[in-house]
Amino acid sequence: TCILTDRDHIFTCCLQILLKLHQDHRTLNVRAQEDDPHSTLNYYRALIHLRKQPELRDSLVNGEFKPWGDSAELIAYRRVGEHQQALCAANFSDREQRLRLPDGRWRGGISCADACLARGARELRLPPLGAALVISDTL
Repeated sequence: TCILTDRDHIFTCCLQILLKLHQDHRTLNVRAQEDDPHSTLNYYRALIHLRKQPELRDSLVNGEFKPWGDSAELIAYRRVGEHQQALCAANFSDREQRLRLPDGRWRGGISCADACLARGARELRLPPLGAALVISDTL
């Protein structure tokens, strides 16, 4: 099956509309996000890279899923392994959110939109629409 595109739609060869393109498709696309280190595309690439690291397998692959926090605007969960834990958080609001961290010595993993974890911090600061994954080698 061939696919044809025009400015606003994707068509099959029989010209049946499959999907209407997003109104911001000229700026929200792979080409635009490729060179932006804080783009969603590069955040997901970094997540995939981290998940493949053997030293993080204990938490990211084999760890038990545990929800963390109780905010409707901030979704967070932990992956707790035998020797390590990871915390993933995403801010879905238009204002900064702060998330109290569980016990442990947390270090940065990756962030999208410049989330902040100060050395020795007990909380993670997430900017509007920001996300982060942090790691602790202590439980």
